[in-house]
Amino acid sequence: RASPGEFFKGIDVDPSEAKSLFSLIDLDESGAIDAEEFLRACVRLRGPAMALDAAVLVQRIQQVANDLEEQRQFMESVLVTKGGVQTEVA
Repeated sequence: RASPGEFFKGIDVDPSEAKSLFSLIDLDESGAIDAEEFLRACVRLRGPAMALDAAVLVQRIQQVANDLEEQRQFMESVLVTKGGVQTEVA
């Protein structure tokens, strides 16, 4: 049985990226990886570590987009009262 370090070396992934790799595979953010998540990740991450870097970047961009959308929705929901008239922040 290979050690974790040997495993990561064998798939051309730096061990310091283990947490990022786990979060990429754990699609439902359950803290565990089931067989379906593992297989989907294998298909998505084929190729050298560059594929992993690209997948991490895509995930981070999606997180930023989600955060921005939440902020936009919050700002739209904030009402500014001026002179007794309520208007939405544009």
